[in-house]
Amino acid sequence: YLFEKDDVAASPQEVVAFLRLQPAARAIYAGKLDRAARLLDSETNPDFAPWLFYASELAFLRGDTEGAQTGFEKLQRVEGRDRFYFFRYLSRLRLGELAARAGDNDRARKYYEKAMNEHKMKDLLRHVANSRRRLFDDHDEAMTTAFDLEYPPSRK
Repeated sequence: YLFEKDDVAASPQEVVAFLRLQPAARAIYAGKLDRAARLLDSETNPDFAPWLFYASELAFLRGDTEGAQTGFEKLQRVEGRDRFYFFRYLSRLRLGELAARAGDNDRARKYYEKAMNEHKMKDLLRHVANSRRRLFDDHDEAMTTAFDLEYPPSRK
């Protein structure tokens, strides 16, 4: 429902802009980060939520914590555009992950709780946020090591 929800539909320009981002999105998730960067650079539009999400995701996967954090935080302020909800929701999950890596468990839990509060349907997205939030319920050392993973993951 990215382009239609109730009476909020994307403009033809937004549809075209979103479709033009798909090669970059596929490159990001295929691990072709240099190609993704070139593709995003050719479509630069920092005020367009999908572009901002993919640029932030690329920064995240490259280990650029500051760049990822800045972009994902900006997405939290995207209001009134239901078709961008999914990008805002996913950015909350990433912000929770970034906070956890920084050792800020309280902030991580708050991001996951915000994600759960925004997404009321009991589906996979809500379960992902809830399972991550639970990592920070008990603050014991065994739980906090869940985010001691190597990022970006090495390709062995």
